[in-house]
Amino acid sequence: MTQTEREPLQLGIFMPNCSNAYSISTYRTGPDEWPYASNKRIALAAEAAGFDFLFPVSRWRGFGGKTNYLGLSQETMTWAAAL
Repeated sequence: MTQTEREPLQLGIFMPNCSNAYSISTYRTGPDEWPYASNKRIALAAEAAGFDFLFPVSRWRGFGGKTNYLGLSQETMTWAAAL
């Protein structure tokens, strides 16, 4: 495949569809359960900015313990269909 035959670069964003999505910590400035409404706003802003795809975290259960990292999440197939 030559350089001119390659597909263009596509850009996407990681979506915060799980609790504690960005840090394994007990420190919280506020709740971060990332409800559907927040995900919808992010998705619409990403689309308006020209992003090509959204990449959710695929977890069906958390890691437990004090932080229960990624313990609550939106099921990814239903989440994607809704958005």
